Amino acid sequence: MRSWPTATAIALLGVLWDARAEAEERRYAVIIGYNGAPVVEGTETAPALKFADDDAMAFYELQREAGHRAILLASPDSDTRSRYPRSVEEAQAPTLAALDRAMAELSAEMQADKRAGRTAVFFFFYSGHGGRDPEGQWALTLLDGALSRQMLYERVRDQAPADVIHLIVDACHAEAIVRPRDNDAQVVALTPADVATYLSQSTLDRYPRVGVVIGGSSDGTVHEWDMYQSGVFTHEVISALRGGADVNGDRRIEYTELSAFLAAANREVQDPRARLRAIVKAPVIAPRTPIANLAVGHETGRLVEIPAAAESFFVEDARGNRLVDGRPEPGFLMSIYLPLDQPLFVRRGDQEAEFVLKRGVDRQFGSLAFRGRPLRSRGAVDSALRAGLFLTQFGPAYYRGFVDRQDVIAVPIAPSLGLFQDSHTGTPPAGRKSFLRSSLGGASAALFASSVVFGSMSWSASRENQDAVQRDSADAVNRFRVYTALTAGFLVSSAAFAVAALFVGKEP
Repeated sequence: MRSWPTATAIALLGVLWDARAEAEERRYAVIIGYNGAPVVEGTETAPALKFADDDAMAFYELQREAGHRAILLASPDSDTRSRYPRSVEEAQAPTLAALDRAMAELSAEMQADKRAGRTAVFFFFYSGHGGRDPEGQWALTLLDGALSRQMLYERVRDQAPADVIHLIVDACHAEAIVRPRDNDAQVVALTPADVATYLSQSTLDRYPRVGVVIGGSSDGTVHEWDMYQSGVFTHEVISALRGGADVNGDRRIEYTELSAFLAAANREVQDPRARLRAIVKAPVIAPRTPIANLAVGHETGRLVEIPAAAESFFVEDARGNRLVDGRPEPGFLMSIYLPLDQPLFVRRGDQEAEFVLKRGVDRQFGSLAFRGRPLRSRGAVDSALRAGLFLTQFGPAYYRGFVDRQDVIAVPIAPSLGLFQDSHTGTPPAGRKSFLRSSLGGASAALFASSVVFGSMSWSASRENQDAVQRDSADAVNRFRVYTALTAGFLVSSAAFAVAALFVGKEP
C-alpha cells in the first residue's frame, strides 16, 4: 500500500490536474496497424496477421467520432478497404518516416495549444506484431523496420508535448508479459510483482504523465478472432470506450473503469491459451484522467438504458463491423455511443433490431422492435472464446468488488445518478413508499367514514327502541347491537391503518 505522504502527493497532483482540466482540451492520436510479420535475420518469423489493420481503422474511426485530431498509419488489405471505405483514403503507409512526420505535425499543434493555454492529450495506438529486433530489444513491427522501446520513447513520447499521454498497445513484448499475437506464445502467470517489475524496467514509472493499456494472452492463434474480424483485446477496449465501461454514468471512462470492464469481459474464458490479460496503469500525475470523455465533441448518438438479460448484446453496422459488446449486470442500465445516420443492428441471442441514431436524440433500448433471426453457421471458431467472452455481467457491483482488491482511486458511484432500476432487496424507493403511505391513509379514512355511518345507524336504532312496542323494540335492540359492533370494528381498523401509514412515512 502507498505511504501517506505518497498518497497525499498523488491526491494533490490529481486536484491540480482536475483544476487545469477545466480549461479547453484538445485530443490527438497517432494510430498504427500493421499485419506484416517481424523480420529478424537468423530467426524464424511468425505468420502475418489478418486484422491488425482492421484494429487500427476501427480505433481511428472511434477517435474521429470523438472529434479528435488523428493520423492513421496502416496498409489496409482489400477486405479492410471494403469494410472502412470512409477512412481508407486517410491511411498512410506504416513506416518510421511516416511516424516521424505525423509526430512533427501533431507536436506543432500541441505546442500551439500550450501557448494558448489549452490542455493537450495524446494517444498512441499500435496493433500488430511485437518481437525482438536484431539487438535483442523489444520492438513493434513496421513496414520498413521496427520501433524499439527506446525509439518509442524518443520518437513518440518525447516528441508529444501533451499534458497526458495514453499508450495503447495490442502486441507482444519481450518482458514478463505473455505474447498475444505470436504463435510461439507460452502461458505465463503474472503476479503483481511481475507487473511492478515490468513497469519499472520499462521506465514508465519515471514518466508520471504516461498511462498504459497493454493487452496480452498466452496464445496468439486465438487473439485474432474471425467472429470479430479484429483483435479481441482491441475490440474489448473499443467496447469499453464506447460507453460500456461507464459504471457511474458521468460519461468519462477512467482507467479503473476500463480495467474492471476488461477483467469482466474475460473472466469466464476457461482455456488459459485464450484468456486475455491486461496491464492498465493510469498516469501518476492524473490517476482519474479520463481515457475517453464522452460528454464533449462527439459526432455520435446514444443507445441508452440497456438492461440486464440472460445473454450479452452486441451492435454491428451494415458492413458487418462489430462496434461494441456488453453485458450489464442486474440493476445497471448501460448506455453506448454509436455512429450517426446509418443502419445499425443490435443483437441479443436469436433476436435482432435495426435502428438509426440521430444527432442529439437518445434512443431507448426498450423502444427497439426486435425480431427473430436465423443463427449463423459457427465455423471453426475457438469455443473457449465463444463460451466465455462477455459472460460476466458488468456494472457497479462488479466494479466495487474489482477496485476493492486494488490500490487505486475509484470513481464515485451514486444511486442518485439514476443508473439503477428498482431492486428486489433493500429499502423501497421513495415512489413506492409514497404510494403505500397514501393507500394506508386512504383505507384509514374510508374505515373511519364507515364507522361514522354505522354509528349514526346505531344511534337511530337506539331512538327507535325507546318508542317501539315489544316486537319492534327487540328488533331495534338487535340492530343497535350489530351497528355498534360494526362501528367499533371500523374505528379500530381505521386507527390501525393510520398508525401503519405513519410508520411507513418515516425514513429508515
